[in-house]
Amino acid sequence: MKKQIIFSLVMLWGFLLVGCTAEKPPQSQETHAPDGAVSQNSETPPPVQKGSLGKVEISFPFARQAGVASNQFAVWIEDKEGTLVKTLFVTDFTAQGGYHSRKEALAAWVQRSNPAGAPAGDIDEVSGATPPSGNLTYTWDCADQNGNPVSGGEYRFFVEGTLFWESNVLYSGTIAVGETQESPVTATAEYSSEDEKNKDMIGPVEAVYLP
Repeated sequence: MKKQIIFSLVMLWGFLLVGCTAEKPPQSQETHAPDGAVSQNSETPPPVQKGSLGKVEISFPFARQAGVASNQFAVWIEDKEGTLVKTLFVTDFTAQGGYHSRKEALAAWVQRSNPAGAPAGDIDEVSGATPPSGNLTYTWDCADQNGNPVSGGEYRFFVEGTLFWESNVLYSGTIAVGETQESPVTATAEYSSEDEKNKDMIGPVEAVYLP
């Protein structure tokens, strides 16, 4: 009887020793960042940043006119093939449908941009009230209207103004976009009418590329 009791105690002691020396499961390699987010101890590459060619600044003096059927203007960029790249600014009246009632209002911009077919949000982003008189500057970030960087090369810049009723002016010029800073480029002006009224509304337009 004593032998059985001793044998049982020895077996129990053996089981206890095995349980204490059993290997513990490996610890998780996860660590916790200070904000509580879990990190897997692996380096995540930073997101790829889209390159940028710099910017183009388009500047001109603007003299707000008294009366009606005036003070409308638009600023935009096209590629060498004449395809609209991006509208930088257009006055609210025309952008929000004024071209329906006054077809002569910014006719060139309306033809190029097709605002009737553009999402309302896109028009809202580039339109605004007619500014007060002063020197105005509009900046092109060298990206298209979807935010994608453009390729280096030559681009056309335009400033169109509705001076009085059907009388319009269209300034245009070519600017080189690339690695080297360009000297300011002065745009040429084309008037749709010989009417002198409000011809000082917009005046000399210059553009400069800044890498």
